[in-house]
Amino acid sequence: MSRFKKLSHTLWHCQYHIVWTPKYRFRILENAESEEVERCIRTFSEQKRCDVLELNIQRDHVHLVVLVPPKISISEYLGNLKGRTAIRVFNEFRKLRGRLPRLLRRQEANLPLTEGNTIPPPLGVDLL
Repeated sequence: MSRFKKLSHTLWHCQYHIVWTPKYRFRILENAESEEVERCIRTFSEQKRCDVLELNIQRDHVHLVVLVPPKISISEYLGNLKGRTAIRVFNEFRKLRGRLPRLLRRQEANLPLTEGNTIPPPLGVDLL
């Protein structure tokens, strides 16, 4: 069996290795969330007639090896896949919708504040 696929006027083999992360690389892809992400990726890829060769979901990122036909641009495929997956996951797991902004606010609270273009002094250095 050939590794090439056939359309009406072309032979093609467009294989992509795609890696993406949740916003701020939060570790939210665990247990039921990762199962839902996998289900969404496989379903939406099947609808677009793309073949998922490998799929690996870690806590903070997703690896995907997929064959995308040349009539579908990779940006169209990824935009559709990531957008629809995010909508489904956030609708299914409402707790994630409230968790992300809180985690971000907690991280921002620890940042040093400065006025104008001044640079804060290095720690442990006495300027007097």
